[in-house]
Amino acid sequence: MRLSYKLFKLIFMMAILAGILLITDVNRLNTPEEISKQYLFSILDWELRRLPAKWSYKIKSIIAKDHQTKSTQLENIYSYFDPKRDDLNKSSLLDVEASFERVISDAIKLEGITYFNKIIFPPVSISLDSAPYVLITSPRNKIVRGDEALLKSNLSVQQAIDIENRLLKQENLSALVIPIGGIATYPVIVANSNDLLWSLETSAHEWLHTFLFFRPLGFNMFKSTEMHILNETVASLAGKEIGLTAFNLLSSNNDKQIDLCKVINLQKHEPSSLFNFRNEMKETRINTEQLLSEGKIDEAETYMKHRTLEFNANGYQIRKLNQAYFAFYGTYADSPGSISIIGPEVEEYRSYFNSLKDFIIDISKISSYQGFKDSLEKIKLQHLPPKGTNKNSTVIPFICQ
Repeated sequence: MRLSYKLFKLIFMMAILAGILLITDVNRLNTPEEISKQYLFSILDWELRRLPAKWSYKIKSIIAKDHQTKSTQLENIYSYFDPKRDDLNKSSLLDVEASFERVISDAIKLEGITYFNKIIFPPVSISLDSAPYVLITSPRNKIVRGDEALLKSNLSVQQAIDIENRLLKQENLSALVIPIGGIATYPVIVANSNDLLWSLETSAHEWLHTFLFFRPLGFNMFKSTEMHILNETVASLAGKEIGLTAFNLLSSNNDKQIDLCKVINLQKHEPSSLFNFRNEMKETRINTEQLLSEGKIDEAETYMKHRTLEFNANGYQIRKLNQAYFAFYGTYADSPGSISIIGPEVEEYRSYFNSLKDFIIDISKISSYQGFKDSLEKIKLQHLPPKGTNKNSTVIPFICQ
């Protein structure tokens, strides 16, 4: 009975995926897609290349009742992040992805973000792959995220520059090709990385987008800039919590004393007293906004070029600062390139809930930014004491701190 249920669930998800692909396979191209069409990343083509092996692996595992042990999961994941390993073949990569899916699923269940206390929907499905680039555009006279395009991951820097220059000359648009960490396809794409914790958090972040898609918050994600920022902020905040839970589950199941903390890329820039990245980027965004509001487009662009050189001189390798850069990173309210108040608002909203589950279930019902603000105000009026953001999920203390 259990085997039949698993196969039914798999077939059901394949049917949903087929429907989504048929709906989204639209031939109309926007301006950046038209200009970069020879380099476009096709989600449909990627799915058709990736899914047969993915689903075949899952079906064989279900029929053979081949369930990974906790020890096997740990060894698979450790082998993937071992800097001495050779490139994985397709079979071993599928094993690693299955281990990732299981530990993220276990973390989601531990946090209680399930239906009927045990069902995860959509099921966690992860592809560790080269993520596409995203081509972002913005008007030159203001910072607004405009039309964009997904580009192939093998795009060269010169090809990216050529595309950006064409959009500037032909359409008078600020444009920037940016690498991304992941994308909420199905399975979700998580970029190759040597950072275990980042990969767990990104996997959870992208899965949350698929989860929220079936709820008002995610379904209305692109109704407004504010809703886009709200969705990304919720996914970032909750994704970090689930990622920490997943990491600690791996650590707690470590019966071979593998030091996972050595696998995590904990090296961060130590900002000097003279140059703090977050503060400097925030100042750059504010000053750019001010110049643009005064109609000083050329001055703003010259200022951003000079600031790019300053960041590079202080060890932060940024290829280009322009309106498109801030339009993209401004979508992520926890980014230094954002001046949105939505980040602090979401953190405050989270602080009123004892568990991540309660927070996600509540905020996922919101369908507009005004609705979010009204809900936050209502909570404040109830005089509920904040609970402490990111300290109330079921994660055990983070062992690497």
